[in-house]
Amino acid sequence: MGRFNSLCATIVIFIICVTFIHFTEYKEEATREFNEHNLDVSVNYAVDAAVEEMVKQSTDLKLDYADFEYSAVNPEIALQIYCEVLLQNLGYAVTDENIQMIKTNNTPCFIVACYDGYYVGKPTRINDVGARDLLFSEKKPYSYVVGDTFYSLNLGGIDCKQIKNGVVSKVNCPLTREDCWMEINRQITEDFMKAVEEESLAQTGLKHEIIIPGGLTNVAITNAVKSPSVLAYLNNIRLGPGKPIESFAIGGAKLTHTDFMGAYVRDGQKYYCPTRLKPPGVTFIKIYENAELAAQDGYFADIRYFE
Repeated sequence: MGRFNSLCATIVIFIICVTFIHFTEYKEEATREFNEHNLDVSVNYAVDAAVEEMVKQSTDLKLDYADFEYSAVNPEIALQIYCEVLLQNLGYAVTDENIQMIKTNNTPCFIVACYDGYYVGKPTRINDVGARDLLFSEKKPYSYVVGDTFYSLNLGGIDCKQIKNGVVSKVNCPLTREDCWMEINRQITEDFMKAVEEESLAQTGLKHEIIIPGGLTNVAITNAVKSPSVLAYLNNIRLGPGKPIESFAIGGAKLTHTDFMGAYVRDGQKYYCPTRLKPPGVTFIKIYENAELAAQDGYFADIRYFE
């Protein structure tokens, strides 16, 4: 009887130990999943804030004319806001040291895509003692080559710049809009993956691959001409026990384009149309903030010059 009781006690202890181990593993896995979700949300908010601030501070002197799509964006602004918001979301102090840590230790790649090109930011050695900083490349064009002809594509997918025999001209895009967006997405994805792999090899000696969703084309589709966007990859973040976690996010925003109306007279009739669609040979008499104000002054919409 005593031997039986001893066996039962052993079994009970064994069951308790196994249950405790499984519960501990479950708790760690649940905590990790929660931290991963928290990081994903934090990175997405940080990316959205980065794009919004970058767009807000864009240098755009031509929003009301034909070349309104050429709005200059500053990738450094996006990176700074991204780091600040991310640190706040994760509960860290927003200090120069922590910002530098996010840039150099936790961000293998940070890409800013604008209308006619993109900037690739990645940790780069800046001196002989091994100090690093996240530096951006020169703006890279969305390139497409056919034979000896080079095309510089844009998110509009309608026209582009052509370089042939040293001559630069504006031509219709050689691709459909969908194919244009796919080509742009392909180029950005390749540079993104290359930057992540190079940083992984430098840090661990191992190649690390991530899957980038094809969502950039969706970002472009929302309003291709006015859709700057940011792609960010964050890794080596510890929010609890276990392995460090990583996150990837794409954020996009649209520049607000105001269609100012230009008023003019043709054949004795008073017309107005968007200033960016100014008819050839026409001189605007007055510029109105919107169509309603132009109509109130007796001008009629020139439907030949409305999209």
